[in-house]
Amino acid sequence: MAMQFAFKDLSNFTKAEEEPQKPAVVEEQKPKKEVRKEWFSHFTPNTFQQLSEESVFALKYSPDGSMLASSLQDGQIQILSTTFSNTVLYQFYSDPEAKAARRTTFPVTGLAWRSVYNAFGDAPQHLIGSMCDGSVMRWNQEFNNTAERLILNPKNQYQCVDYCGYGNRFAVAGMLPQIEVYDDETLKPIQFVGSGAMARTHTNKIFTVKFNPVYSNLCYSGSWDSTVKFWDIRTNQITAEISQTQTCGDSVDMDSDLRTVVTGGGTAGEGIQIWDVRDLSKPVTKIDWSKSAVGEAINRSYNAVKFVPGLNLVVAGCSDDITAKCFNYKTGGNVMQDFHKLKRSCFAIDVSKDASQIALGDYCGNLEIDNIVKAHI
Repeated sequence: MAMQFAFKDLSNFTKAEEEPQKPAVVEEQKPKKEVRKEWFSHFTPNTFQQLSEESVFALKYSPDGSMLASSLQDGQIQILSTTFSNTVLYQFYSDPEAKAARRTTFPVTGLAWRSVYNAFGDAPQHLIGSMCDGSVMRWNQEFNNTAERLILNPKNQYQCVDYCGYGNRFAVAGMLPQIEVYDDETLKPIQFVGSGAMARTHTNKIFTVKFNPVYSNLCYSGSWDSTVKFWDIRTNQITAEISQTQTCGDSVDMDSDLRTVVTGGGTAGEGIQIWDVRDLSKPVTKIDWSKSAVGEAINRSYNAVKFVPGLNLVVAGCSDDITAKCFNYKTGGNVMQDFHKLKRSCFAIDVSKDASQIALGDYCGNLEIDNIVKAHI
C-alpha cells in the first residue's frame, strides 16, 4: 500500500513566521557632555591687598626677588617679603623728620635697588627713591624701619631714578632737561648729561631714565616732549632716538634681548609701540588698548609699561574701567589678561628679575601680586 505525504506550501513562508519578532529595545539617550573651552592664563593669583588708602606710586622688586618695595602717595614706603606670604617686613616714611613735625612729606616717585654682589649672600640690600623736592631717599636692611633723606639738587623735581648694573652710581631726572649721574658712596655728581654747553636732553619733564641692563655706560630717557633718547654717557652723546611718542610715567622699557623696546604713549593716542633699536624709524608693532563699537582704536595715557622677559608679553597700566592689561606683542597685540581687580588707575607695575612674579599698584592703594606661568602657547 503506497504511503501518502502531505506537503505544506512554503512559497509564502518568511522568517518572521518561523521566529516570533522580539520587541525593540529603546536605548536610553545619555546627555552629551558640554565641551568646555579651555582658557589659559600666564598669571595665577598670589596676593591682593590694600596697602593704604593712598595711591601706590612705584613698585620695585629687589635683585634677588626676595623683597618688593612700594611707594605710597603720602611718602610712606612699605617693603614686603615675597617669600613669606608677602607680609610687610619694613614700613617707614621717606622723610621721617617731616612726618614727625607734621610737615608735608613728598612721595617717592621712583624706586631702584642696587645690585649687590656677595659670595656669601649676606650683603644688605640697598634701596633708593627719587623725590619731587630734589632729594633722594636711601634705605638698607641695617636701617630697619627708618630711612635717610639726602638733598642733591633743590632746583630739580625728580620723577625717576635708576642704578647702573655695577651699583656704584645712579641717575636721576625730572623737571630740568638733564640727566644727573651721582656716585652712590659719596653722593657727588659725576656728570650732568645735557647740561651746560651740551645739547639739552629734552625740552620738557623727564619721566623715565634707565640704564641698559648690561652696559652701564648706556642709558635711555623718556620725556613729555614726545621723544625717547638713547645715550652714551661716556661722551654725553645721543646714539638713537624715538620721536612722536609722549612719555607720561614709567612707560619705557627694554626687554632682556637688549634690542626690543616698548613705549606707552600719551595724550596724542600713540598707543603701545614695540621698537627694534637697530631701526627706530618706525615701530615693529603698534598695540591699541581697545576698539570702539565701530572698530576705531582707543588709546590712553599710559602710566607704566613692562616686559615679561622671555614670554613675548608686555603689561600696561592706565586710567580706565580695566586699568591694566597684558598683551602678546608677537601676535599683533592679542589681549592675554585683564587685571580687573585694580581700581580707577594703575600707576605702578614691576616684574621680578627671574620673571616669576608681577606686581601692580593702583589709585586706591591696592596691590596685586600674581605668579607668572612660564609657558608658550
